[in-house]
Amino acid sequence: MLKRRMTLSLVALISSVFLFVFATFAWFAVTQIIDIFGPNVNIVNLEVSATLEVSDDGITYVSASEISLENTVPGSIKYYRLTVENVGDVEVYAKISLYGFLDQATDSGITYDDSVNLLEKIVLNASNNVNAEDITDDYLIDLLPESISDYTTSHVYLVGSMYLDTEDIGVLDFSLQVSPTANNQYQNHALDITNITIVGVNP
Repeated sequence: MLKRRMTLSLVALISSVFLFVFATFAWFAVTQIIDIFGPNVNIVNLEVSATLEVSDDGITYVSASEISLENTVPGSIKYYRLTVENVGDVEVYAKISLYGFLDQATDSGITYDDSVNLLEKIVLNASNNVNAEDITDDYLIDLLPESISDYTTSHVYLVGSMYLDTEDIGVLDFSLQVSPTANNQYQNHALDITNITIVGVNP
């Protein structure tokens, strides 16, 4: 009797391990699962400089030329830091946004479920060292206009008005995470972001 129980327990354990491995493999089996491409930093009518950095742990940052989440699985997160310096002779108020979003297939030869949008499963957090504006655990889709379905000319504002006196430096930290609730429907989805836009606004 004891031997039979041990055998059944062993079978159950092996089955659990197999299911876990299978579920994990289901995500990694696709060549490119969830990608986020771009963007460049676009500065409009402001005398500021901007540098973008990226981190895997939110502690150690290295220079980055774009935002990119490639071959990611649910729960994956990337941390970004945008440093903006006023290099002009007058104070400025800067509005910073992610601009232009397009959900598309990473590989047209692999199954793509167009009934879902990757914007529904990307979680955004953002804060800065200048004011109290922040974003906490919001899905990108919830920060975009509800009345449209084409987001290629839409903005998600990370900072509405960042005041920088001459030679001041503002630091914007933000992160993008693939929600742990993303399922296999989102495999082979890629999110293209046109650019990070920094534009002057009135105080």
